[in-house]
Amino acid sequence: MFLEVLNNLTYWFLLKVCCLQTPNHTLYIFRLLRLWLL
Repeated sequence: MFLEVLNNLTYWFLLKVCCLQTPNHTLYIFRLLRLWLL
């Protein structure tokens, strides 16, 4: 279950990066990871 969610998040993030192409995407994924870890 967790792996499926992780895969979905990764896929969604890749889509976001492709759509946005902003330099802040690294900060965004770090925030996302922080939310998941905390």
